[in-house]
Formats: sequence, structure tokens, C-alpha cells
Amino acid sequence: MTTCEKQFVQLLRAVIADEKPPNDIDWAGVWNLARRHHLETMVWEFAKNDSTVSNTIKAQMSNIFNQMVAREVRQEYCLGQIEKALDCSDTHYAPLKGAILKNDYPQTYFRFMSDLDFYIKPEDRPTIRAAIEGISGKFKGTESGDEQFIFWDTLGVEFHGRLLYRNTKTGIENYPAWEFVDEEKNQLSEEGYSLNLIGHAVHDLAGSGPGIRYILDLWTYRNRHKPQPDWDAVDEQLKKDTIYDAAHNLLNLSEFLFGNGEESPLMIEMADYVLKGGLHGDYKRGLASQAASGNALRKQLFRNRTEFENRYPWLKRYPFLLPVAWVMRIAQSLKRHKKVIGRWRKGMGNVSDYEAEMQRQTLARFGL
Repeated sequence: MTTCEKQFVQLLRAVIADEKPPNDIDWAGVWNLARRHHLETMVWEFAKNDSTVSNTIKAQMSNIFNQMVAREVRQEYCLGQIEKALDCSDTHYAPLKGAILKNDYPQTYFRFMSDLDFYIKPEDRPTIRAAIEGISGKFKGTESGDEQFIFWDTLGVEFHGRLLYRNTKTGIENYPAWEFVDEEKNQLSEEGYSLNLIGHAVHDLAGSGPGIRYILDLWTYRNRHKPQPDWDAVDEQLKKDTIYDAAHNLLNLSEFLFGNGEESPLMIEMADYVLKGGLHGDYKRGLASQAASGNALRKQLFRNRTEFENRYPWLKRYPFLLPVAWVMRIAQSLKRHKKVIGRWRKGMGNVSDYEAEMQRQTLARFGL
């Protein structure tokens, strides 16, 4: 890690663990990192009273801080409206990720949320869509089978039909696991919540890389969230899904960066890997990861049956129509994401065999 990156991590530790912040902070560099990882509100906690921060940077920090606080208030209101609408429609659901975890941070607005996420049954999508549009949510489209809506032209909401993550021959894939939902309370069990949180970080590690906020989430959940899950049951499921090694390397990284975890060459390498990307990693690195896994185009177009059933629920009744679903996915992808697909194909063509092999070796060291 660079000196600036170390200061950034120390500042985050100071906020969540009430530690003393570092001296002689490179505020320009730290602010750049905070913006890339969407942790502006946490950095502002110390910058607002530091006379060494330039007026220009302090004005930017103050402006974005106020935007983030206002965003958090609007999201909290939106969350309540959505839950009320879904309850009235007799639809079961479970909030995911930041909507729950933000309450374990010192301040809820410290935990930036790009959107609100819910776990639902794929077959309930028509009912959910009617309920969300009934409270002014605009249907935005689908992404990997997940339906997206937008409120007030600024707040995104996503409904996911899959919860857990597993390592397969085609990479990290997620799949439904409704048994982790408490339908009376419309919430996940602690085991289900932790598995989704950890699995999502593993999924990002296998792709473009997780931002440091995901690592901070893991530490916050393990050290601040109550009640804790049955970790033996969590480990058993992680082993079953063959993501145990990568998951525990990420958990160890969270302790190394924000707790009292031991330093090791692997932890140093993973910390550098996380910090060199942004909130959602690095695009070029993601291309190298896809090239390293092989058959990237085929994997993008011909997902496994579970994902297609999640996208097209009628496949469960008519499984022999899978080829029709393939054609529909290809057509929809070309129609909705033609420019993105073109950019992706061009980027994949620029990844050398050497870069792909180096990325494969890096991910292998990380446990993938």
C-alpha cells in the first residue's frame, strides 16, 4: 500500500473503532480514494475540523457529505414505502446488504448505498412490479435476470431472485435459497444474510474486484452486528458451495485492515488489490478475470438452467423450451446492451494470454 492508502485505511479505522487519526494526511489523495470507494461521509468526519484541508477540497467534501446524508434519508423513506406496498400485496421478500448493515455503522449515512436490494421469489415478479409501479416506481429493465426500478429519477431499487453464491466450472454463480427467509418477518435469517454478504464479496473478488467498502462491511458485520449467525453452519455452506477459502481470506483481510488480524504476504497483496480498484473494482481487471476463466462469451450468453429459470419462470413447467430461452436472452441482450456488449468484446480482444494467466494465478492465490 502507498502512504496515502495507509492513511485512508487509518482514517476509516479511526471512524469505526474510535482510534486516533494519522498525522500529516495527504487530503487530496485520501479524498480521491474516498470518492472512488464512496466513503466520502466517513472521511469528512475528520476533515471538517482539520485546518490543513484546502478550502477547495473542504467545499467539495461538505457538498458531497450533504448530498449523501440527503440520499440516505430519501432511501430510508423509499425503503419504508416499498415494504408497505409489498406487505399490502401479500408478497414475501427480504431486504439485503446495506439496508440492514448500515444500522451497525456509527452513523447510518456512513454506509453508502447505490441502490436498495431485495430478495424475492421469481414467480412473484408480476405482483411486485404492479406494487412498485403503484407507488411511482419506474421500471428500468433487467440485469442478469434481476428487475430494476427507479424512484424520483435518482434512487435505484433491485429485486433479486437468487441469494447464495457457489463456485462452478463456469465461475461464481448465485442461486435461490428461500429456506433462509423468515416469511413472518420478511427478513433473512442471520445465516442467510451473512452468506449473501460474504458470497457477494467473493463474487466481486472473482470479477473486477471488491472495493474496500465490501471489506469494511465484512468487519462491521462480524464485529458490530447483533445477533451473530451460527458460524459453523455458515462455514458448512461455504464449503458446500466451494467458496470457503476465498471467503475466509476476505474475512481475514477485513481483520488485517480494520481489526487485529495478522500481517502476511497474502494479506498485503489482497489489500493492495482491493485499494487499487474503486467501489466496484477495476474494469480492465474484470476483463482479465473473464479471459482467465475461458469461454467468456459463451458464459455470458448461455448461463446455467437455474439462472434461466430465474429469468423465465415458465421454464420450470416447460424445461424442453430452454433453447427458446437462449434465443430470447441473446435477442434481449443485443437490443438493450448493444453498446455495452460491443465495448466488452473489444476489451476482451485486448486482453493478452499473459495477462489472463497472471490474473488466473492471482485469483488462485486468493482462494478461487
